[in-house]
Amino acid sequence: MNAFTKSNIMTGFAFCIFFVVLTEKITLVNLIVGALLSFGMVIFYKTPSTVQRYINIKTLFKWPIFAAVLFFEVIKANFQVAGIVLSPKIKVEPHIVTYKTTLKEPWLQTLLANAITLTPGTMTVTKVGQHLRIHCLNKAYAMGLEKMKLEALLIDIEKVIS
Repeated sequence: MNAFTKSNIMTGFAFCIFFVVLTEKITLVNLIVGALLSFGMVIFYKTPSTVQRYINIKTLFKWPIFAAVLFFEVIKANFQVAGIVLSPKIKVEPHIVTYKTTLKEPWLQTLLANAITLTPGTMTVTKVGQHLRIHCLNKAYAMGLEKMKLEALLIDIEKVIS
């Protein structure tokens, strides 16, 4: 089996970029260590990864858009939660709702569940098949799940791969 396939190289570069982003500084040492670790993982990991299916030319520009939307959703939710916490009369109406995602791929479902948990005011409690049980800080957050931009982006990515 050839370790230097197009898919493995793209996956290695994606992991390396992720590593450098986590280190917060672009230095020669970080780039070298990131490249060694990233390509080492790709070369020595024998089984094709589910993630590799989603890292290709067709989805190259979709992942940064997903990351940007998630970033702005987290920032927006932080301000909303801060407003709730800092208001003199805290209006917290916790709800647990069951949300059925239209995503078919379990990896993308898990990614959506984790993105929901990263957003302040919501937390995915369980995932069973396509059903996510989500704890929401108030009723407005529960109603906001119906028009989720993050799921729409993941559905778009899933369509490209299928």
